[in-house]
Amino acid sequence: MADDYPKACVTDALIAPEDLAPSNIIGTPNGPDHLALRKDAFWPNGKRLKVRFLNGTTFLQDKVKYFAQTWEKYANIDFQFVASGDAEIRVAFKWNNDGGSWSYLGTDNLLISKANPTMNYGWFDENTRDEEFSRTVTHEFGHALGCIHEHQSPAGTIKWNEAKVIADLKASNGWDAAKTRQQVINKYQAAQTTNSQFDRNSIMCYFFPADWTLDGQGTPDNRVLSETDKAFIGKMYPFRTHDAGKFRIAEAREWYPPVALNSRVIQFDPTYFEAPKLVLGLNEVDMDAKANIRIKVHTDPIDKRSGEDFKLNIDSWSDSALYGGGATWLEFAAHETDFQGKSSSTQVRPSNMTLTHPPVGVFDTLTQRTIDQVPAADSAGVRRDVKTFAFPPGTYSAPPNVVVWLKALDLAKGANWRVRALARNVTASSFELAIETWADTRVFSAAASWVAYPQGRDGVCSGVVNSLDYRAWYPPASDNGGKVKFPAAYDKEPKVFAALSHLDVDSARNLRIKGFVDAVDSGGFAWHANAWADTVLYSAGLNWIAFG
Repeated sequence: MADDYPKACVTDALIAPEDLAPSNIIGTPNGPDHLALRKDAFWPNGKRLKVRFLNGTTFLQDKVKYFAQTWEKYANIDFQFVASGDAEIRVAFKWNNDGGSWSYLGTDNLLISKANPTMNYGWFDENTRDEEFSRTVTHEFGHALGCIHEHQSPAGTIKWNEAKVIADLKASNGWDAAKTRQQVINKYQAAQTTNSQFDRNSIMCYFFPADWTLDGQGTPDNRVLSETDKAFIGKMYPFRTHDAGKFRIAEAREWYPPVALNSRVIQFDPTYFEAPKLVLGLNEVDMDAKANIRIKVHTDPIDKRSGEDFKLNIDSWSDSALYGGGATWLEFAAHETDFQGKSSSTQVRPSNMTLTHPPVGVFDTLTQRTIDQVPAADSAGVRRDVKTFAFPPGTYSAPPNVVVWLKALDLAKGANWRVRALARNVTASSFELAIETWADTRVFSAAASWVAYPQGRDGVCSGVVNSLDYRAWYPPASDNGGKVKFPAAYDKEPKVFAALSHLDVDSARNLRIKGFVDAVDSGGFAWHANAWADTVLYSAGLNWIAFG
């Protein structure tokens, strides 16, 4: 480590959406000294961050790539290394003969001129050992994710020998007492940070000597992520779904006898700091044809402060016989700004329009009509329930993408089960969610959940697949599916989630349908919407979304 870089401790505490004091990055002549941080220092969760090298040998660049990507195993962030063009993170080696190693924090990288680095390594060369690459690269990319100095975390327990620290840093760095207090000794207020318990083993904690403290407790020479690092960064940049992302009744019981109420407690791993938002959809139904098709997927009320678990339910009611079923869900952390918008209490809107904050939601036909009411048919014989959802003003500059999943059905027996849910008339300010049926089908009620996200969102794409895209509804077929190619290939295997948005099944036999995806790779996946036994499936479709 360079002589002018103090052996000080830095953080696994991340910037919270509060006003922050000046940065405590240790500065060098060309580094980010006294940087002021904004409220939005977090990158959006799932962000694909472009990283470009401004100089350096292939050997040095490859080492940085390797150790930087350690964070990707535990945080929903993707470092994409590019050879040219714009990049949020620009890496240099000994830039203008700068012998220090440093990085700007989080989204403050965006404030820096594109001609200048946002990260510098001042002492790497062809003889540097892997232990030093691991310690320094992992540490600096932690800063790039928004990490501040551990010793200035509100949870810090260091008892500084202030006279010794001030004297040593004056001798080594030429700092006066005020600068040493700002950079090393002073703590952040609790309201300014989100932090774990103080962790001396954190990769974000550099070595400092025992005689800098009154109790002789220095820090170890940390070279890899600690268990606290892994857990904490996972909470701040959580993966979309920490469980399998789906639940099947068959995992909890045998298909016979049928059971009306079915549930499972889903543990968030790692946990969230507050309850995330959930989007739910049915992906499997196995019900007896002798009674109405009544099924819904829902959760018990989630404590707003709880980020540990939730209870997922797949239920039926009355005389309906539920043999099996399945559900898919999405998790969105409370601070994920790309799936949030600005609320407004003054917007004037029609009485049938719901203003949503954030843009995830549910439409249940029972909020608009009773089960004995039937929507009028249009000229094509389609009957639809429609709800208009308004996005918070300023959320989108162009029509967003909207994913819609069926989450509850109450369909009359004796007529074929035909229902579909879709987003239509999507604009930058609103969209219509329609739940439709046709012919002699009777939809007593139905519900659909939805999520909207902006076009061009890094690492996210979605779409609709349907058997009607490649065959007519008749004759029926039990096996339906195909291959989906992503609009642009991912640089690693993404996570793909799908649920039912369309079904047309003969009511003379039990309703058995299962929608799922498999064979996922960086270029696409295979989808399936299948029936089994004697079920007659005329058509089926899924709405899918991929995160990578």
